[in-house]
Amino acid sequence: MKSHTITYAIAGLALAVLVFQYLAKPKPDTKAIAQMAQYRNENRWWLGKYPPDFELPFLDHGMFSLSSVIGKKVVILNFFATWCEPCREEIPELNTFYRKHRDVLAMIGVNNDEKTNVVKKFVFREGVAFPVVIDNGELKRKFNIGSFPTTIMIGIDGRIIKFQPGMIANAEVIFEADMNAQRKLLAAGQGISSEKFLKQPRLAPPWETRLTNESAHAAAEAKIELKGKALEFARTTYCPSCGSDLTKCSCSFCENVKKRLQTIDFAGRTDEQVVRELYMTPHKK
Repeated sequence: MKSHTITYAIAGLALAVLVFQYLAKPKPDTKAIAQMAQYRNENRWWLGKYPPDFELPFLDHGMFSLSSVIGKKVVILNFFATWCEPCREEIPELNTFYRKHRDVLAMIGVNNDEKTNVVKKFVFREGVAFPVVIDNGELKRKFNIGSFPTTIMIGIDGRIIKFQPGMIANAEVIFEADMNAQRKLLAAGQGISSEKFLKQPRLAPPWETRLTNESAHAAAEAKIELKGKALEFARTTYCPSCGSDLTKCSCSFCENVKKRLQTIDFAGRTDEQVVRELYMTPHKK
């Protein structure tokens, strides 16, 4: 009986710990989850699509042009940063895969706009076996790269086969089957020509419109213009934090008040009614 009591006590304690951990653990940010899902969907959008052509400088000398290599070799683009720990950890795997297939593989490390001497030290210290180019951020933007490392595999037909965010823990598992299939296509002379690759239609990625809309919305949000009675009211209303009138303060509280001032009808209303509208009436978004 005593042993059962001890067992129940331990079980109760374990349950209490689990409940505490559940309650104490921060709940998932629904906005972050939605953004992550959106990013994953946008990654999948690339599969089977033609990538943008680009030309970037090698770390030492010369230029890499995608269209000059496409169709002749499989291309793997590995987007990385020197401060990224997973980027460093995956290098041995990438080196091994590159050395195994270098006769038909152009593997290119794409650094994200860091200083040349910093990247050179990283490449030497980590023993990177494949060539590296430095992107000023434009290629990263075109591919909508949201995290490092991200690796993209392009077949000899010029289309994207893999879009892989995250560290490559086993390159053979991820790339080997596709690589073997590409070898056969290459041996059969089915690689796309540079001229044909450049003529292929490129669809506008869905995030191009989204980012444009977000930029326009942010610009509109940043510019709050008040006129007439709304401007007069803002000049005689003061921030409870800094004491400046609303036209001189840009804290979130004052910005929200100014947004509401833009929507209020001042005709025939007293200052008291305006104040009630501003601070006591639920704001309809």
